[in-house]
Amino acid sequence: MKNNGRSELLMPAGSLEKLKAAILYGADAVYMGTPDLSLRVKSKMSLEDIVEGITFAHTRGKKVYLTLNLFSHNKDIDKLPSYVETVRKVKPDGLIVADPGVFSMVKKAAPELELHISTQANVCSWQSVQFWEDLGAKLCVLAREVSFEELKEIREKCPDIKLETFIHGSMCMTYSGRCLLSNFLTERGANQGACANSCRWKYKVHMKMKDGTLKELHLTEENLELFEFFLEEECRPGELMPIEEDDRGSYILNSKDLCLMPRLDELLAIGVDSLKVEGRGKSIYYAALTARAYRMAIDDWYDDPKSFDPTPYMAELNTIPNRGYTLAFHDGRLTN
Repeated sequence: MKNNGRSELLMPAGSLEKLKAAILYGADAVYMGTPDLSLRVKSKMSLEDIVEGITFAHTRGKKVYLTLNLFSHNKDIDKLPSYVETVRKVKPDGLIVADPGVFSMVKKAAPELELHISTQANVCSWQSVQFWEDLGAKLCVLAREVSFEELKEIREKCPDIKLETFIHGSMCMTYSGRCLLSNFLTERGANQGACANSCRWKYKVHMKMKDGTLKELHLTEENLELFEFFLEEECRPGELMPIEEDDRGSYILNSKDLCLMPRLDELLAIGVDSLKVEGRGKSIYYAALTARAYRMAIDDWYDDPKSFDPTPYMAELNTIPNRGYTLAFHDGRLTN
């Protein structure tokens, strides 16, 4: 384990204000990017904000990681040298990349930069971690699909590289971000940092009449209790999946939010170097309260591991707007 024997709490920084809130409320490190550095098109961080944010963090003994985790197309290649030169000047504590070509280019152009492998690279095994370690990566962000048992084995077989795992935040409906739904519906590429979160849009239920016309089914207080709606996939006859609809619409694709607070002690016990919270687009309130809850929980575990109780911290996290919480893949493959 590489962080002075303690796991670091890594928080998102979607703006300078969120960066400061995350650090003041307990983050050990933050990750961020600008549209020109990471192709995060909705980022509100300017280069000046990056410089101020890194200074703010470093004066408080905290770390800052920058993102350059696009999957590059030919049109991106000519821009990369200027991006890397900009990154070098602001002196981050790590640069998060996903593309092997970008990794190779940065390693040659800026060998002093510590390279971290993004969750977008879909690292799910100790063999893949060792591959990146052999190439010079200092940290691997494991895919969200890695179970705790797999993570434990990776930690045992890869003791000399830092490991990072997600503990809280939105879950992608596909394999760690490899989604084309946003591209199809909005022509915004998920792996170019421009995901429109189409899986979280609201969808209406329509009925097709015998004459071929489509009609929207309006649910009212009077008829709401008369209907239940299900999806049936053609190769799974009889396996009916409920469509739940409220006054905002039906959500048929998106996942509940990840929350590993109930199992935080397991991650701390095996020595995961960095515990990552998702949410650069979320509110300052989210950044502050999530950081505070996990900071207190982590410190309490180190103070007295045997008496660790996640209940009060879950009460805090339940005050944050969420889609319901899930342990996701922590216990292995998902079930119905």
